[in-house]
Amino acid sequence: MRNYRVSRGVGKSPEIFGLSEKYLGYLALGLLLGFIGFFICRVLVSSNLIGILVFFLIIGLAFFYCQSMSVKHGEHGMAKQSAHQKRPRILVARTRSVFLTLKK
Repeated sequence: MRNYRVSRGVGKSPEIFGLSEKYLGYLALGLLLGFIGFFICRVLVSSNLIGILVFFLIIGLAFFYCQSMSVKHGEHGMAKQSAHQKRPRILVARTRSVFLTLKK
């Protein structure tokens, strides 16, 4: 049996398979969606094989998506990217009173 190191020390986020904490949450969400997809296929199609294929397809897509996002953005990259998208492109000051109230 393989041992995976989860605890990296105080103040550091957990990491499994190269996925940091936020991406682990997304992977868990993909696992939940896989189970839901399996149950839907099991009820509608009543075939275990199709349900299992759908389950592994969703899990595989979620894992590779999370892995690529982790490599692309890093541990805090998604938060930085969303903060960058939410910042205003232009600040408009129509009066000079904004600058008169600044502390020197």
